[in-house]
Amino acid sequence: MNLFLDLLMQMKITESYCRIILLLILSTIFHHHLKAQFSDSKLPGGYSVRWDTPSEDAWESMPLSGRKGAGANVWVQDGSVWLYLGHSAAYDEDGRLLKLGAIRITPVDSSLFRFTSFQQELDVNTGMISIRTISERNDQIQFHIYFLGEDLVVEKQSSQPSSLQLSVGSWRDETRDSLFLDMGKRVHTLRADSFWTGDRGMRWYHNNGAYPSVLQTELRMQPFTGGIVHNPGDKNIFGAAIVSDLPSVGWKKEKVSWQRWKGSAWTVSYRAQNKQTFIIALRSQPNGMPSAWMSEASALLNEKTLLVRKQKERAHWKSFWDRSFIVINPEKDSSDSAWQVGRNYQLFRYM
Repeated sequence: MNLFLDLLMQMKITESYCRIILLLILSTIFHHHLKAQFSDSKLPGGYSVRWDTPSEDAWESMPLSGRKGAGANVWVQDGSVWLYLGHSAAYDEDGRLLKLGAIRITPVDSSLFRFTSFQQELDVNTGMISIRTISERNDQIQFHIYFLGEDLVVEKQSSQPSSLQLSVGSWRDETRDSLFLDMGKRVHTLRADSFWTGDRGMRWYHNNGAYPSVLQTELRMQPFTGGIVHNPGDKNIFGAAIVSDLPSVGWKKEKVSWQRWKGSAWTVSYRAQNKQTFIIALRSQPNGMPSAWMSEASALLNEKTLLVRKQKERAHWKSFWDRSFIVINPEKDSSDSAWQVGRNYQLFRYM
């Protein structure tokens, strides 16, 4: 080690740079050593996040990461599975990054409300959230929630046929003025989305081109030319479409006060089944085509298509975790601070 330092010093490299170079070399060796140990196996099981009680509200939600900018927050509250849908490209006409909307899935038999056993788990190896309960009548129900690219899949299985109620909620059901959306207490206007319901499911979207843009006006006032400053909301259309393998007949719209906002929800109930699947296509792109979103989501209701996409997604997660990882004291648990460093690194990467 000292001989190597002397050699570098003769090359007129400062000691601090020498130590940085040595650290990089040792880190590379350490990484390859770990890769040889863990590249063919999963991350330690303890790295997954497990809850044994439902959440109080959206502040106690669990993040679910998709790809191409899609993501969601998932939690169980008041007998329902809740989802906030998001997309990293969902900028509105004024340059604000907005949520796409809210989903609420409720078992009519109250199996997520009256239970003797509850578990919600995020499996970081597969990027899947699983929710399992055993009811007071000893009936079991479970939900598997995961992304396939920008498409969110919700699969329900139950030991007894059970009926689900689906609600799609939005605070952009109409144009709303005088809203406080940030810490600066500035007054904002949220302009309305467009909504469509039918037997196939539901689609909703926000079309920036339909409204005037304060951001575009401000950019024109700047001493820039040639589009130097990018406007992420220019001609942007963002939203989602949801379909099910069961007919979505009898949608009803009502005013709601959910979480900490007021808006509208569109609700439909399904006949009792042991299994049911929802596909939610999350989209955001300039000049997007909302008319195609339901067809894109419906394609995943085909079992063979869904299986192929699942295999690709598993391969993605395996490649993702093989690229970079820190695993320290894998035989330990959360009581070990070094073990926690490795776990926290993986969770930050996941999010």
